[in-house]
Amino acid sequence: MASSIEEINMSFETGELIHSIGNRIVDKKLSIESKCEQIGEVLQELGSALRTNPITDDYYPCLERFEFKPSNYKRSELIALAGWLFDSGKSFDECVNSLIVHRGCKHVE
Repeated sequence: MASSIEEINMSFETGELIHSIGNRIVDKKLSIESKCEQIGEVLQELGSALRTNPITDDYYPCLERFEFKPSNYKRSELIALAGWLFDSGKSFDECVNSLIVHRGCKHVE
């Protein structure tokens, strides 16, 4: 759970930004080379998860298809994951694996 009001507000606003980018990709209002609609849906759902306190695993059908539970990750990890998805050209699974390996993040079971 975020430890301060400022962290919660920052997470909410970051979630708004990530969700909005996802919306624009899905709605085809933002065209970015190699960014498919599925990445837009993942960004929408990561953004939605960041807007909750605490982070929940509510209805996120796209993330569920990947068996990804946002509540298993820190807010900073979800933001990093969204950034990698947006910028790396890697698949969702590759980005999650990179996040776990390169950041030394603990995946909570």
